Amino acid sequence: MRARTGLFVSVLGVIFLSRAVASGEVLFAEGFDTFDLAKPPAQWKVTQPAELAIIDEAPHGKVLKITAKGNTWPSVGVTLDPAKVRGHNIRIACAAKFPNTYIPLADKTWAHPKMMVTYKDKAGKDQYPGEVALQAGRPEWQDLVKIAAIPQDADAIVVFLRVDLVAAEVFFDDFSVEIDPDPNAPAAKPPGAAPSANPLLNPNAAQNPGANPAQPAAAPKPAPAATGPEAIAAKAPKKALDDGSAVIFGPEVALALQRSVKTGVATKNTYAFVGATLPKELETAKTPPNWNKVASAKEVTGPTATAHNLLTTLPEFIAATKVEAVFIFPDPLPLTRKLTMSEHYEWEDVARACARSGAVPVLVIPASANPDPKVTNDIKDELRNAILQGAAEVVVPVMDLKVPLQLPRRVGVLTEMFDKYVFCRVSADATQSTKPKEPGEE
Repeated sequence: MRARTGLFVSVLGVIFLSRAVASGEVLFAEGFDTFDLAKPPAQWKVTQPAELAIIDEAPHGKVLKITAKGNTWPSVGVTLDPAKVRGHNIRIACAAKFPNTYIPLADKTWAHPKMMVTYKDKAGKDQYPGEVALQAGRPEWQDLVKIAAIPQDADAIVVFLRVDLVAAEVFFDDFSVEIDPDPNAPAAKPPGAAPSANPLLNPNAAQNPGANPAQPAAAPKPAPAATGPEAIAAKAPKKALDDGSAVIFGPEVALALQRSVKTGVATKNTYAFVGATLPKELETAKTPPNWNKVASAKEVTGPTATAHNLLTTLPEFIAATKVEAVFIFPDPLPLTRKLTMSEHYEWEDVARACARSGAVPVLVIPASANPDPKVTNDIKDELRNAILQGAAEVVVPVMDLKVPLQLPRRVGVLTEMFDKYVFCRVSADATQSTKPKEPGEE
């Protein structure tokens, strides 16, 4: 029995994962070097073959290329043996490259290039326990990883590399599935595969099996380190929502940020606010000591700055301003749109895009509609829970919108944490900020 504990445990409790004797077994690892689209291996299925090809793409050698024309679902899929994967976690992984972009469909936010897993539940309905969308406009290879829980009654379990309903040209390689993976081990690669090109891969960002879709997953604890930045990260104070704090931070977050944020591109000690609604309390607030606020562009603020649209506009904003930390605000409440089943993936992708661009992401959650902090699945908190789960997937800081007058102080708390435990510019033993605290808040 393995217990996953960490940052979000105190929010929603600990969930225990059963491990089988087949732990770590690789079901397949396909590098496409000898793959024949006309005669795929057993259990494999090719759809829209006219839009698929096997090509040479250095340095990976042979790779799968999907040239989707739009209005179709070109893909390769593998049907997994239910007897092997029922009741287990599976890790699906691949390398992917998406050098161009695509035109999003406003009413189908799930329509994009992706790696995903599906199954049918006992009622015969399709379920989607996990997918990873490719980041558009990236000339380098990306590593995609998703850990998904397969229930005991699941049937027709299929993993896909596909493009849904949009015109796009993408490349895939090193496609693999592993049962009950070690959360600290790298994804399986076929013999001779090129090394992973994306240094931002965080295989620890796993979704808790059996959790409510609106609940965040537990984050892993960092391994102890004697010296260096990891040792400093281990000293970070733990802050959790149900402990009275209005921010989420801790050793797990500090370590994840050290590993995931692209370094050497940002202007030190700069931050910006982006998102669909920016509270007025932040407009004239004083900046934290030693930090400077960067003006937000219209492309990353206002009603159109939803998580989905920020995937395109935020990397460009970060590249132009070289800002070091970005506070990402949600849609205003009450919501005027219906959340999709993949809402938390959108926030996860925004956080990843931010880190890849060189900025620390902070996901801001709406204040809870329920006065009881133990009630986490209220339909009124649907957006809040989706953002929390997205934050848990990539292990990033969270800031709560409760008591708006305290928002500037929370920004100061987090930027001080970044200086000490992420960028290691200030001694971890330095005196904490003397700004007034919110009653009941750490």
